[in-house]
Amino acid sequence: MAGNSKSYLSMLENGERRFERRGLVEDVARALGCSVADLTGHLLPGDQVGAEARATLPEISVALYDSDLDDVPDGPARPVDELARLAAKANEDCANCRYSVAGKGLGAVLTELHTHVVTGNEDTRRRALRALTEACLVAGGTARSWEIPTWQSMPRDGPLRLRELSKTPLSWASHR
Repeated sequence: MAGNSKSYLSMLENGERRFERRGLVEDVARALGCSVADLTGHLLPGDQVGAEARATLPEISVALYDSDLDDVPDGPARPVDELARLAAKANEDCANCRYSVAGKGLGAVLTELHTHVVTGNEDTRRRALRALTEACLVAGGTARSWEIPTWQSMPRDGPLRLRELSKTPLSWASHR
């Protein structure tokens, strides 16, 4: 991997050898398909992938903190099925440490799903809630990758209010 033997990489991982050059960290990150920040936990100067991932967080934060079940977001929303596909794709990208890809456009997906949860009929609400749950997990995973406490300022009654709105105590989750 990255032109190095398994034993050398093992010594680096276990602290038995030091990284002699920054380029080695970049080579390992590229070979693993992640950013230097994913490996080190720190955004390093010149880490474009890490910078792009971190740049997605403000839009996600605004979408999460501005959502209120009594207030319909402004603007049109794409169809629920399209938004659900986007949330599933973002979840896959997040699971594979592609945080910049996972977070790109996620704020809009969260906001538009929220619109369907507030304004949709029962079936639309259920599908939107499933997708919104997945999108929120991606948002949390993206923020956790940067050790940012995204959920600390969220209203504590948010999940309870979602259940109340769905009129079905989480039974929709079992139909997935």
